Amino acid sequence: MAVIDTVPGIKVDIKSNGATLPEYDDAEGRLGSINRVFDRDIRPKQDKLSSTFIECISDSEFSISMEVDPRFDLGSGAMGLSFWCIVDGKRIGGHTVHRKKLHTRYECVISETWGRVSPTEVMMKKLKFAAIQKGTCFRE
Repeated sequence: MAVIDTVPGIKVDIKSNGATLPEYDDAEGRLGSINRVFDRDIRPKQDKLSSTFIECISDSEFSISMEVDPRFDLGSGAMGLSFWCIVDGKRIGGHTVHRKKLHTRYECVISETWGRVSPTEVMMKKLKFAAIQKGTCFRE
């Protein structure tokens, strides 16, 4: 479960095959590179971001569960809370919760994203882990 110490009351889980996947700390601190996904006018503060790694099974479907409980303090002036789901540096979806819905526990699940099927068509596709061959090296 991804938890940000500076923002109590929010948790995020990645689930696959009916189970919550174990998470591992991002020891290399890749949050700096994630800023390229955000519009420069709405870039969040680094202490309000979380980056973790998960262990997955190739070609398995997965979902992202986001939960807000009453401990979360939205503060005055804010109209709501936005979740942005970024996988491998690409924004795949998100959800915005209006202030009125944050007085009790709130949960949403993302299990699909838009995918291009032709130059002129898009369709919803289930989130699915890619097959990764042993020895693959990812670089930014």
